[in-house]
Amino acid sequence: NAKEISALFLHRLLRFLDGSSHWEEEGEEEVCEPIEEIMLELGRMVFGHADWTDSTVKWYTEPDHTGTLHPEPKVNIYDVGGFFKKHEDGMDMTLLVVLNDSFAGGGTAFYCHHDDDNDGESVSKLPDRVERAESGTAIIWGAYMKHMGLPITSGQRSIFVGSFDLEENVENESNV
Repeated sequence: NAKEISALFLHRLLRFLDGSSHWEEEGEEEVCEPIEEIMLELGRMVFGHADWTDSTVKWYTEPDHTGTLHPEPKVNIYDVGGFFKKHEDGMDMTLLVVLNDSFAGGGTAFYCHHDDDNDGESVSKLPDRVERAESGTAIIWGAYMKHMGLPITSGQRSIFVGSFDLEENVENESNV
């Protein structure tokens, strides 16, 4: 079930960010503790808080050509020549999981420096980084990282993708 898989990915990501995932192998606690602290700080920086237990996930939603709204997460499939233009997601965080390895080309290009290329179609400017993750690997980035899906040269690329905000639930004082 797609909703169950989405919930599992999100749960694992949030546990990763709040440091509650078990990083260490036996006897390695001292080595991994700084990683947990770094991830907890990253979660605070991205979302402004680190208590995921009392938060609501707001997934990115976009309309199709008829105006019907389609929320993420979703699976995107790219055939030969397929790509996704350069853009920013604008949500707190994006989670992308590569679902297969039966393609060539592709990958996700990241542009750290904003430029005057607002058409989003250009692949001529070199990216600062290209990730060609293997199947089952998650790539995570923040709201205003400009990126694009690079063209597929053979096969078919499938990815699970979801951009979301994590909103802290505020208890209504009148209900206290």
